[in-house]
Amino acid sequence: MTNRITLRGLWLLLLVGLLSACSTPDSSPPTVSITFPAPNSPVSGTVAVLINAVDDLGIKGVDLYVRGKGSSSRGVFINSAVGTSPFVVNWNASSNMPNQTDLELIAVAKDASGNESESPAIAVKTQNTSVPSLQLLSSYSFADDPLLKVGLKTIFPITALELKYLR
Repeated sequence: MTNRITLRGLWLLLLVGLLSACSTPDSSPPTVSITFPAPNSPVSGTVAVLINAVDDLGIKGVDLYVRGKGSSSRGVFINSAVGTSPFVVNWNASSNMPNQTDLELIAVAKDASGNESESPAIAVKTQNTSVPSLQLLSSYSFADDPLLKVGLKTIFPITALELKYLR
């Protein structure tokens, strides 16, 4: 009787080991979208950004980023949220943002397996009359090579650097 139980236990352990070795890892990223604010909305003050994220194995969390309109980078990290969808991330759109600044919001969702995906960008425009709009344009030429020009343009708070060789 003892041998039968031990043999059954051994077979059961072998079966469980084979089944777990055959399982495929999760490689599908979550789906994420920003549902508020609406695209092309004016924003000011503290904005509660609503983010929907779903995944077959659950969402670990979401991150919110802001960037200049048309940028290809992910942007500047704002904050994270955990819990369940819809996730809420508060963003102070008035913090050092000049009036009429065109920005984009991006949400990044991560699932339990470490897969992540980016939401489509949502365009917004700041409505902050208390913060002045500041634009600076600087350019420098070098005495050794007058055909090399460095340009720096700042539309507060976003800066672009441009290098030109004028030959």
